[in-house]
Amino acid sequence: AGMLNDVPQPMLDEILTTIPSGQFGAAAQIASYVELLINSPYTTGQTLHVNGGQWMP
Repeated sequence: AGMLNDVPQPMLDEILTTIPSGQFGAAAQIASYVELLINSPYTTGQTLHVNGGQWMP
């Protein structure tokens, strides 16, 4: 939550209502996704959204 340290709690609560998973992503969750991509050399030219479902194209 380092990048969210200075965000007021009411704003964090509001943002959470827009995330279907109901939680902010933890560094370990992002790291596991990066690991997946590193180990998937056939995946190329994609725009991937790692945001708990907050935005789905």
